[in-house]
Amino acid sequence: MDSPQEQAGLAWQTGVWNRIADVYLREIDRRFAPVVEHVIARAQLAAGDRVLDLGTGTGAVAARAAQLLGPEGLVVGVDISADMLRAARQRMAAQWPTEKKVACADFVIRTDGTFEDTNRQIDEIYRTLMT
Repeated sequence: MDSPQEQAGLAWQTGVWNRIADVYLREIDRRFAPVVEHVIARAQLAAGDRVLDLGTGTGAVAARAAQLLGPEGLVVGVDISADMLRAARQRMAAQWPTEKKVACADFVIRTDGTFEDTNRQIDEIYRTLMT
């Protein structure tokens, strides 16, 4: 079990990301557009690939990756912030209203390297990526 200090630190960090999610989507994402393009270029993605976007935030990288993967590809965005994940889901719904292109999950990485899957979705993500 994490110490109370570690739990408080995680709560603080999650709270910060939750509070700025809308501002991040509205004002900061566009400033990082060149970074997103470099990340995508470096990944050398191809149609049908599967992508795990850790710390997806508002889903900028995940959304750009999904554009390149085609209908057989899959992107999974993971973040500790529920509000960032909400923004990522909204972005995906706006781009692909009838397709499920991105699945968002959240988990907590502990200081000892283990993680807690807060929604019990990591096994499903792993299964989906590996099949």
